[in-house]
Amino acid sequence: MTQAPMTKATQIILYTRPDCHLCELAEDMLEQCQASWYPIDIETDLELIRKYGNHIPVLHRPDKDQALFWPFTGEAVRAFIDLEI
Repeated sequence: MTQAPMTKATQIILYTRPDCHLCELAEDMLEQCQASWYPIDIETDLELIRKYGNHIPVLHRPDKDQALFWPFTGEAVRAFIDLEI
């Protein structure tokens, strides 16, 4: 069964930290892919720090409960958005 591409209603979460250069790169990749996304600063949630602490940035698809961990490329981000991974 082929899965449909992400709809505009679906958003990607970017788990991030303040002053994170890699997170800025991930933001740029998301913008280049014209993804619908929003950041969540893991520093505000102890559980998120435990889960993602050393792996930031992380992209998360809540609709499919899938995550894409750094390092990733623009091509990998596009595939993640299109559910090709």
